[in-house]
Amino acid sequence: MAAYALGTVLAGEGDVVAALAELRSAAAGWRSLGMPYEAARAAVAVGLACAAMGDGVAAALELGTKDVVARLLGTCSRSVDFIDVMPRLPTGKLYKKPLRDKYWAEHKSRIV
Repeated sequence: MAAYALGTVLAGEGDVVAALAELRSAAAGWRSLGMPYEAARAAVAVGLACAAMGDGVAAALELGTKDVVARLLGTCSRSVDFIDVMPRLPTGKLYKKPLRDKYWAEHKSRIV
């Protein structure tokens, strides 16, 4: 949906008020189309935009708990973690090893 793309661009440019309108429209649109993953992604973007405005209460309500996001996704996930900054390699690519290590540290094997 163009509303999600426009909302994220506006948020990146610092126009959070306009971004919120677009992102909320995108979230509602994705929900009406029965696309839970996209709706959840838009809902998280709304929460982050609220946080950028300094409205912690609205951000907490929008982001909700991991269970709310899991319900939006239609999964029974045990956890959903929000990371402020993703680790990157000097090339700009996502550095996945530290992300994986956090979750696999308690297991003897990485084979599930």
